[in-house]
Amino acid sequence: MELPEDDVDRVSAIALRRGTTRSAALVRAIRIAFYLEEAAHAGSKIVIVDRDSNQTEITFL
Repeated sequence: MELPEDDVDRVSAIALRRGTTRSAALVRAIRIAFYLEEAAHAGSKIVIVDRDSNQTEITFL
């Protein structure tokens, strides 16, 4: 599998932040994405609430 350079950089940043390998970071990202996609498909709303209590709903197309 080949990834665009900017995505490789993102995975590397996640791995560095979590103190893990790029492979582990990619596996985690895939699992999170799958969970969120399944929840959205089932009709759930995905909402991010920031530290100021501002809410942003994430929409999967």
